[in-house]
Amino acid sequence: IVIKQCGRYWSEGGELVPYAGLSGGVLGHGGNAVFMETTRSIPCTIGETWGFEFEISQLPDDRAVEYRSEMHHPPIVQPTGESLNVSVFRQMLESGNTVTMNECWSFLEGYEYELVPGTWTRKIYIDNVEMTAVEFEVEGPVRLKPARPLDRPLVLGIRYKSLPPDIGKELHRSAG
Repeated sequence: IVIKQCGRYWSEGGELVPYAGLSGGVLGHGGNAVFMETTRSIPCTIGETWGFEFEISQLPDDRAVEYRSEMHHPPIVQPTGESLNVSVFRQMLESGNTVTMNECWSFLEGYEYELVPGTWTRKIYIDNVEMTAVEFEVEGPVRLKPARPLDRPLVLGIRYKSLPPDIGKELHRSAG
């Protein structure tokens, strides 16, 4: 695995789909994660998205492999009362392909219980072999809204200095 970039992203579009095994029980699917800055220090704020882009190459030519992504995080108490320390996503990758993926996490409006400062570590496995682990430090204080407008990257040739107030509804988890 080669990590291409690591840090904060701006996540847009996509939809939340049910997925057991993840905190909140949902997975962001079909959106776009735009890289903003290299860092491993993440504000504990609604609207923050972080993670990394990476490339997996030299997959076997004769069979598919199991891809597993685990986010190890401080205890997150779910609305059901259950406490989770790890969120897990699995999928099969086709044989012989080189795959570029993003693994991101977003603090979403409506999922404020996930705002937990501490060390968050994303681990990637191929066929149960750990390929990489990336540690992030989610730093308090907990904020339900961004403290200031974030300087956003170029998107479709427009540089955003601040975003519409409803942009948080479009942020999602991206699993590639």
